[in-house]
Amino acid sequence: MNTEVPLVIQLIQSLSRDIANDSLALPSLPDLATHLQELRATDDLAPRRLADAILGDIATSARLVQIANSAANRRGQTVESVGQAVARLGTEASLNIALSFALEQMFSARSPAIDLYLHQTWRHGRETAAAARVLAEQNTLLNPELAMLAGLLHGIGKLPLLRIVDDRPEIAQDRDALDRLLSSLHPAAGCRVLRAWQLPAAIVDVPADCLDFARSHPGPADYADVVAVALVLGEGLKALADNLDRTAIPAFAKLDIDPRADASSVLDAEALRNSRELVGAV
Repeated sequence: MNTEVPLVIQLIQSLSRDIANDSLALPSLPDLATHLQELRATDDLAPRRLADAILGDIATSARLVQIANSAANRRGQTVESVGQAVARLGTEASLNIALSFALEQMFSARSPAIDLYLHQTWRHGRETAAAARVLAEQNTLLNPELAMLAGLLHGIGKLPLLRIVDDRPEIAQDRDALDRLLSSLHPAAGCRVLRAWQLPAAIVDVPADCLDFARSHPGPADYADVVAVALVLGEGLKALADNLDRTAIPAFAKLDIDPRADASSVLDAEALRNSRELVGAV
């Protein structure tokens, strides 16, 4: 008899109550990420102010300059400063790249099993972000940079849950129990995290809505539609996607994409390669 199942059910029930009551312990943003979010809230963000904020973090500064000099963005002279990197990449793209790098540092744990799961979650987020950016640019009037951020953070609800489980070895060592807990709770937890971090209102419901493949709504495509299609086309949900009736997923129609098409025919290869460089998925 598997004694772990009752334990995981108890934990799911307890954490579900915490999420519903808005009492789930949520991770705090790193200092740089907090500063970046404050800058995002400014009506007119000057590139110089953003560059000055990023300069306070050596690793993030180096990463931004590296991306600005990547094959996807190389044009003219070599970028040698954060200010030049922001000018080349654009203010919003630079902000989101810096934010993603700051958040990546949170994806670690003491338990090797949980640490591996967190790293897999982040890698999957980067791949989804790259595809979402391309889809938004090709198939919608949405902001590609915000679509990228939505894709990157669609699984952010796993972070607080895995941090809790990191102190519960009886769950951490059981992959089936872990998968069960996360699939039950991470969408709702993710929405809580994005609201607590004061991310743009247009993407705070993406963690839940992008996994509701039957979701239908009036009007044009939104960020959840973009991320949903990115997930179905990507490798991360291959087992699930293979069992989905794509013709019954309204998000494909919202993006005017043939649901029977494969990723290679939908996503421009060069654009995807460029987006993967932006999110560090190379």
